[in-house]
Amino acid sequence: MFKYLSLKFKVIVLSGGLILSFLALVAFILIGEKNIEEQSTSQIHSLIQAEVEQKIKLATDSVAQSLGALVKGLDEKEQIAIIAQAIENFRFEDDKSGYFFAYKEYVPVAHPTRKDLIGKSLYDAKDADGIFYVRDLFDTAKTQTPEGKFVYFVFSKPLPDGTLGTAPKVAYAALIPHTDNIWLSTGVYIDTLEVYANKNSTSILDLIRSTLSNALLLASLCFFVIFVPLVWMFYHSLIKSIKTLQRNMIVFFKYLNKESENINLEPLTNRDEFGSIANSIQENIEHTSQGLDQDQALVTQSLQVIERAKQGYADTLIELKGYNPQLNRLRDSINDLLGLIQSAVGKNLPEIVRVFDSYTQLDFTTEVKDASGRVEVVTNTLGEEIRKMLSTSAAFAQTLGEEAQNLQEAV
Repeated sequence: MFKYLSLKFKVIVLSGGLILSFLALVAFILIGEKNIEEQSTSQIHSLIQAEVEQKIKLATDSVAQSLGALVKGLDEKEQIAIIAQAIENFRFEDDKSGYFFAYKEYVPVAHPTRKDLIGKSLYDAKDADGIFYVRDLFDTAKTQTPEGKFVYFVFSKPLPDGTLGTAPKVAYAALIPHTDNIWLSTGVYIDTLEVYANKNSTSILDLIRSTLSNALLLASLCFFVIFVPLVWMFYHSLIKSIKTLQRNMIVFFKYLNKESENINLEPLTNRDEFGSIANSIQENIEHTSQGLDQDQALVTQSLQVIERAKQGYADTLIELKGYNPQLNRLRDSINDLLGLIQSAVGKNLPEIVRVFDSYTQLDFTTEVKDASGRVEVVTNTLGEEIRKMLSTSAAFAQTLGEEAQNLQEAV
């Protein structure tokens, strides 16, 4: 359907489509604001979580190495006592909820906040989500990597008022050097990460909203102050160029169809695609004119060669080449045919006919001059053989006559 519309209407439709697209873009930006907020919060949460993981990894590795140096060479009981004393009053985080704890395999040996767990095997201990966090921490402590392995679980959390609550936690564990499977661990409660992430994302989103609002306002101003006038200028220039191009194309095709011998093109000085098309048309007209002249010369020479061939002479080939590849193929075919006649028959058919006429009148004294074709050579060979036969027959007849004369005289 679009192909049946006028160019003016197409430009109007294009402009309207651009306006609608711009409005749709604004709508999508406004509608997607909630998604941007969620994505920003999620990304900030991930970044903060990664930072927290690296913080507890660095702290745990450093403390474990230091404790390993302190307890080196001591028996296990003394090691546990030194470790317990070292981590008893150590706290971190703003709310003092961060602490270190130590296990020997699955049994707590030092824990600042849960003295009731010391000495009890927590192999089967699991949180509300079914995570065997002690097993997982011991396994990660034994198989730690440079990137760090972490365990997420729910655990009791000391509150500012001295009571215990529960909260999700991320923990990291590392073996204490120079001990027998005693590992140190710490964790950070991550229940406050979402609040922290939301707080930071809100400030970022406020900046994004302000930037987007200013950008949309500026874009709208540019759209109606710059885009609309440019569309009108583009439309006016486009219509003028197309009309000029249309006229030049009509003149060009009239020339091609032999309806006109002169070409008067309207100049188009634009330096855009339409100007390039106008220049291409001019160049093609000159090229086509030269090609037509070349083809005409080839046709003229071909008719001359064919006319001579009709007279019986195959001694001339078509030498010129044309612009049209099909005419060149025809030229090559005619030359191949003339070459075949030259090799199979000869170049001068009237000369062969003259010799044949002489032979029919029993005159074998002549031959084909400058014989080169197969028929010419065979004709001359045939004449030569006949002359030899006639010469032999004449000699035989003379001898027979002489013998007859001698016989008559003897009688």
